[in-house]
Parts: sequence; C-alpha cells; structure tokens
Amino acid sequence: MPFDKDLEKAWEYYKHADNIYAGRINFFLVAESVLIASFIQVAYGLAARPPVVALSVALLGLIFTLCWLYLNHRLAKRMTFLDDRYLRFDPVYGAYMKATTGVPGRFVLTYILPSLTLVFWVLLYVATEWDFIKLITLGGDMTWEIVTAISAAVSAVIFLVTGYIVANQLREMRKSTELQRRDQKNQAIAQLFDELVTPNFRQKLFLVYSRDPEDLILPRLTKSEREAVEEVTGRFDGLGFRVRKEIVPKEEALELFWDLVVRCAQQLRPHVVDQRKRRGVSHEYKADFDWLARECKLFQLKLKSTETLSLDELLKREPLTIFRIEEPSEE
Repeated sequence: MPFDKDLEKAWEYYKHADNIYAGRINFFLVAESVLIASFIQVAYGLAARPPVVALSVALLGLIFTLCWLYLNHRLAKRMTFLDDRYLRFDPVYGAYMKATTGVPGRFVLTYILPSLTLVFWVLLYVATEWDFIKLITLGGDMTWEIVTAISAAVSAVIFLVTGYIVANQLREMRKSTELQRRDQKNQAIAQLFDELVTPNFRQKLFLVYSRDPEDLILPRLTKSEREAVEEVTGRFDGLGFRVRKEIVPKEEALELFWDLVVRCAQQLRPHVVDQRKRRGVSHEYKADFDWLARECKLFQLKLKSTETLSLDELLKREPLTIFRIEEPSEE
C-alpha cells in the first residue's frame, strides 16, 4: 500500500494527465469536425476542383484520427498505471470506481470512437469520390460491387487492428482487476491481523485463557471482565460476519486464525450458551461467531463443510490445549 505522500503525488500526476486527456479529446473533436466540414465543402461546394484536393483532406482526416488513437492510447496507459498502483488504495476513490460496472468511458473515448472515425473517413471518401476511384482503378472498369468490397476490406483491416488493441486492453484490464482483488484480500487480512494483535486485545484474550470456561459466564465476572469477554466475543462475531459475507477471504482467514478462533470458542462456549438462554430463542446471540468457529473446527479436523455435526460435537473432537498463565500478583 503506498504512503500518503506517494498517493498525493499520484493524485497530482493523475489530475494533470486527466486535464491533458480532456484537452486532447476536445482538440481532436474540433479538428475532426473542421476536416469533415472542409471535405464536404470541397466535395460538393466547388464546381471545378482537382480530385487530389478531396483525397488530401481525407488523408489528413485519417492521419489526425490515427494520431488521436495513438496519443490517447499512451496517455490512457499511464493513467491506468496510476489507477492500479496508487489511486485504488484511496477508499473514497475505490468506492467511486465500484459504483458502476461495464465498459469504462476512457476505453470508449480512447479506442472505440477513434476506430469508428477511421471507418467513417474511408466510407465517406469512397461514397463521395466514386467516379475518381473508378478512373484510377482498372481504367474505369471497376464496378460498384468491387469498390464496395475493397471498402469493406479496408474497414475490416481497421476493425482487426482496433480489435487487437482492444483485446490487449481488455487483457490488461482483467489483470488489473485480479491484481486489485488480490490486494484487497491482502489489505483485509492485514487489517484483521492488526485488530487481533493489539496489546489491548491480547490482554483481553489473556483473561479468556486464564479462566475455566464455566467461570466466564457474565454473572461470575466483574464489570471490567464482562466488558473484556463481550469484546472478545463481539470481535470474533464480526470476523465471522465478514468471512461469511466474503468481505474477507475465507481460505486465508481460516489458515491464519483457526487456532485462535477454536481456542476462544472452547473457552467462551458456556458464555454464549448462557446468553442465548437468557435472551430467548428470538435472538440468536453471536451466530456468526458460531459459524466461524464451526468452519475453523472443520478446517482443523480436515472435514468438509457439508459435515452435519453441530459445533458442540465438533468442539469435543481433538480440543486444543489452553495454556493458562496466572496473572502476577502485586505485592
């Protein structure tokens, strides 16, 4: 994950690149409009004109469009690099980008619009300069069907080249998406690890491990001890919710925390059962903690998730050792 200073620099570069990108789009759109208007004026507005004039304008339009495609392609790759390497770590920007799905607008402006403009120039010139094309090809014996076939072939070549570029971009987008998912998993696991290794939380775990399970029922604890037991139970219940909802990758979470979850489930089972009896059947107290503990126990025993044994039955199989250390007495 990039440092804040790197993220700030990336945002500055990105805003600068975005301004250049928008400026180029505006410039080329205006230039294309002027060239199209010029071509139509030359083709239909002049009574006598050399055919090479319309050809020159059409070639200029093709060159402008190719430059548009090339320059936007280079700048779009740089902006995508900033997206993938830095900006997606910004939580607000990440949520903003996830708000919509489908083909990105930058992709349309960079590849699809210039490609369609290339095809438009070819078809516009062929349709306008039909007589001149017949004259310079096969001594005027070329039929409309032949010219149409040639135009279709040229258009097909343009589409193939564009398709190749588009396919490469889609491949890079898929790689970027996979990289983003992997980084999100790593961030989620790192955040969980940070939550479960803080000195304050480990002190509360020490309390849970230092007592017999039956002594962790709330009525037998002091106020501070009750708060510690509730926090530990709530923390693992929240972890279970995130894993069950696939906010946190299940496989990695089980590999890293299965023993911690199972030990706490063994210790806190009487507390959870007692609270459910007190609260009534209408409220299933810490259900996600139960779900997570069951998944971790199945992982420990190498059993499938389709196993029908209850959590209480699973916890009786190969229980983990609880290392109890007495708190040092103050003299």
